Amino acid sequence: MIGTLQRYVTRELFKTFALTAVGLMLVFTLCGGVLNMIEAEVLSAVQLLRLVAHVLPISATLTLPISALYACAMVYGRLAADNEFDACRASGVNIHRLLLPAFLLSIFTASFTYTFSNHLIPGMIAELDAMVRKDLHKVVYHLLTTRGYGRHMGYVLHAGRTELEVHNENHQTLYIDQAAFIEFEDDRLARCGTAERAQIDFLTDPQTGTPTVQANLLNVRSLDVIRNQFMEFQEQPFDPVAIPMEQKLNPKWLTLPKLLYYQDNLVELPAIQRYLESLRRLVRRTQFFKYIHSSLTGPEGVFRIGDANVTYELRAKRVSQDLESLRPELHDVTVVETNADGTRRIYEAEGCRIDVERARGPDDVYLLSLRLLGQVTMQDADGPSDTAVVQRNWQLDRVVLPETIPGETTDLSAETLLGEVRDPASFSKELPTLGLGPRVDEARQRDRAEIIEAGLKIAGIIHSRLAFSAANLVILVLAAALGIVFRGGQLLTAFVISFVPGMVVVVMNIMGRQLMEKSGTHLTGMALIWGGLLLLAVADVVVLGRYLKR
Repeated sequence: MIGTLQRYVTRELFKTFALTAVGLMLVFTLCGGVLNMIEAEVLSAVQLLRLVAHVLPISATLTLPISALYACAMVYGRLAADNEFDACRASGVNIHRLLLPAFLLSIFTASFTYTFSNHLIPGMIAELDAMVRKDLHKVVYHLLTTRGYGRHMGYVLHAGRTELEVHNENHQTLYIDQAAFIEFEDDRLARCGTAERAQIDFLTDPQTGTPTVQANLLNVRSLDVIRNQFMEFQEQPFDPVAIPMEQKLNPKWLTLPKLLYYQDNLVELPAIQRYLESLRRLVRRTQFFKYIHSSLTGPEGVFRIGDANVTYELRAKRVSQDLESLRPELHDVTVVETNADGTRRIYEAEGCRIDVERARGPDDVYLLSLRLLGQVTMQDADGPSDTAVVQRNWQLDRVVLPETIPGETTDLSAETLLGEVRDPASFSKELPTLGLGPRVDEARQRDRAEIIEAGLKIAGIIHSRLAFSAANLVILVLAAALGIVFRGGQLLTAFVISFVPGMVVVVMNIMGRQLMEKSGTHLTGMALIWGGLLLLAVADVVVLGRYLKR
């Protein structure tokens, strides 16, 4: 008899659960981001169907716990409202045994949520990202036609009119009329200009599928803000740029094994690697400044630098140093320039600004920039004195810096630069100085704080996911028991019964994860995440052991 009753409850429970889940998934999918893409006309019908196929499992992960909660409260509440549990009790049936279908549904929902959120959804997100990158030309075209401009890395491009031409599936061309561009270097305006017409080719390697972007500007007028130079080009091509196929790594879309791996190896996170590369560039730049200052203030009083094209000998009567960046500040400067063909030129200036910047490109190449300030006198070393040219400010050609600095032995490993990053207690501890000035020390302290917060964020995501999946084991049985106690056969009653415990779990989970991301409250956040489950488990014991017997 008990088996017949359990099969009857199971059939009603899973029928309500399935119908509710399908309805909620369709609403979340078609009335959310996918509908916006339909209105934007970015994707074709086939691509849209592929996108929906990827979005549906993601929606299912979010909606299945809600559907299971509602189904438990509705089915058990309706059975109680029809006095069927009273009949079972009068027949000597233990009504606690009738909660077995709800417990089985909780195991299924918890397993589904755990598997999809920790193992399958990250792969689907990567496939969605690959779909967008494959149709990059459509995304760029839509961006320029709707918003009028686009930004990537240090470039901003404005388009007056755009036209897209599709040659084949591996070659598309975007034509832009009345284009304007801005280029930034280290968040500083470097160049700006206009082009009568721009041609951007999107090429896809048929073997590897890697997209490549190649641009060419016609009738270009450009202003170099750094060098204060205006230039005109009839044609300015840009080197092809390969677009990486992998998506930007976001911890919330990582699988659980990867989260656990990065939790133990924080410095291997791509974002942290970028922090480290930027910090190493700052350290190396400061080391160059320190070396230049020591050369100018040393016994010889001269700094020599050069590459295959040009060599400079720099002297200054007065040399000081910025206390924060250690940048040399030079006054009454003399520069002897020797070109590859042997010709020499002498510059004399009131001052000189020295800067070190990283060359664009994949190689780790640094360039030294010398900008003469004030009144500058230029004269060929072998020419007569009356041929000297005088003008205000002058930018010399940049030269490639050597890979190593003479006498420099500073270790640039992550351990030396950042110290301990896995212990949140070290968040506020001062790092030992490297003797490279306050700017480097502040950057090291700031980057270490970012890395520690990244580790806390990963820990918060792990605990939040596991707690959210485990909550299904206690919350569904509680919803079924509350449905029996309050006889929630009506739609509104069942909704309220399922809504309240669900909100307790969600609110405490979100609050706990946010607190775990801060170094001072990470333990409080962890207690809050798992405290919600403990609270529901106590509620299960009280309701099943006390109120349900009545």
